[in-house]
Amino acid sequence: MDDAVDRVMVSYGSVPALERLGREETRAKVAQYLAKLSSAGHSNVEELTFYGLTYLRVLQEGPHPRYTG
Repeated sequence: MDDAVDRVMVSYGSVPALERLGREETRAKVAQYLAKLSSAGHSNVEELTFYGLTYLRVLQEGPHPRYTG
């Protein structure tokens, strides 16, 4: 799982909106999220990387207005 977290952090790079959290806090949030997915049976590194990148996008942009009541 650490491999997936590393891939997410490298792929996303330096995003100003996420820097307010700090790189270590962002990494911790991604690791915690991916740990939940991993415990639910997701183990493919590419799949976890995709989910991690999507999670970071939601953190940056907020939830999609279509899905927030």
